[in-house]
Amino acid sequence: MGDILRDSFAVAGEAEAVYARAWDRAASVNAAIRSAPRFTRLFSDLVRIVASYRIHSVKSRFLSDAEAAQALEALHQKNARRIYDLCVEMRGGLIKIGQFASTYTNALPPAYIEYLGRLQDRVPPVPYKAIARRIESEFGRPAEQVFARVDPEPIAAASLAQVHPAELHDGTRVVIKVQMPDIENTAEIDLTAFTIAADLTNDLFPALGLSEISRALADSVKKELDYRQELANILRFNRQTVDDPRVVAPKVYPGLSTQRILTMEKLEGEHLIPFLEAAAPDRRNRLLALIAESFCSQIVTHGFFHADPHPGNMFVLPGDRLGLIDFGCVEHFSAGTYALYMEMISAILSRDAESMARLFESMGFSAGAGAGAPLREMATDFIELLMLDPDQSLADVDTTQKLTRGLELIKKYPGIRVPRHFVLLGRVLLTLGGIMMRYNPDINVFMLMVDQMGKNKL
Repeated sequence: MGDILRDSFAVAGEAEAVYARAWDRAASVNAAIRSAPRFTRLFSDLVRIVASYRIHSVKSRFLSDAEAAQALEALHQKNARRIYDLCVEMRGGLIKIGQFASTYTNALPPAYIEYLGRLQDRVPPVPYKAIARRIESEFGRPAEQVFARVDPEPIAAASLAQVHPAELHDGTRVVIKVQMPDIENTAEIDLTAFTIAADLTNDLFPALGLSEISRALADSVKKELDYRQELANILRFNRQTVDDPRVVAPKVYPGLSTQRILTMEKLEGEHLIPFLEAAAPDRRNRLLALIAESFCSQIVTHGFFHADPHPGNMFVLPGDRLGLIDFGCVEHFSAGTYALYMEMISAILSRDAESMARLFESMGFSAGAGAGAPLREMATDFIELLMLDPDQSLADVDTTQKLTRGLELIKKYPGIRVPRHFVLLGRVLLTLGGIMMRYNPDINVFMLMVDQMGKNKL
């Protein structure tokens, strides 16, 4: 009876302390954010989730290790579903925050990766009147003066923006990406609530680095909300492909673009997957080879690459040229980073775990507080996984499967922070590898990249 009472008092005391700390933190938030009904609703739900973990930390003192682990896993499942439902219901910046969070596969519990990975960034469109007001507020004159015509029906609507076909006064067909009305304020509210919740939970799971993750998510969302950066990315990509007419990004119009509006050429072409399904084998294979060649060149020769090459971002243009859209997510490799990747391949081939661990650290991997395993242990496992059998050559290996297993392996070490460039490169290679495995397994993107590394220097 005494244990039960002590348990109950401890749980009640911890819950009361959580709510007091949470609203103390909220009191320091900008008054306009704090008073918003959205903040009150979102923050209240997140505090309940935080409280559930802090209560679990008290209860676990009275459980065996196995019982505590089982209870924690059940709580992860319950709270991951809560977060997913919250994102779907409230939308706004939450959809994008959830999608970004789902890429932290080495840090967040698997239940969160599973649920957040289901989020689809498709929302009902806002009325055209709201879009027209946004255009007028950005350019200081009505939409019909800025453009000859804007189609009131969008061709895409997502959490942060809506895309409308339009026509310039010289007859050029374009598309305009218009930021959703009030999305900046909404995203600021969402990010503030999540940052406070992460800070309140950080000491329970120090190895996960939740505060660091929440700030990285905030940085990513804020970059997505500045279309001047995407415009600069497209301009840079077009400069580096100027001598290769086979690969095209949209022409952009800086004079008709702002922080909240991006005006681009409309690429007239066919979506990638329908083309691959219908094309004759020779024609299909030529396009697949072009995709592989293009991304290898972006990564190795230029060190600047499109980091989200899912099929929806690729088009087949007349003449079987490759068209790429959506340059909100790109990555840049410095000469130093490129050299580290070259050394990493050598370390794998020579089974040098000590060098591999040193390279991990130089690349930005770090073992946070409470990490369960050092970098050297992960390096050893990585080499064992990726190392070839004595009778194999690199060309004979299913590198897509190896990379998939390598990224799965990283999840075993939640205390080790993985740098953004490594995550994005892995995503590119896995996405392209999946396309090649389905339509032409003979094209090995990883091998092409390694081969080109031997021929190029940034």
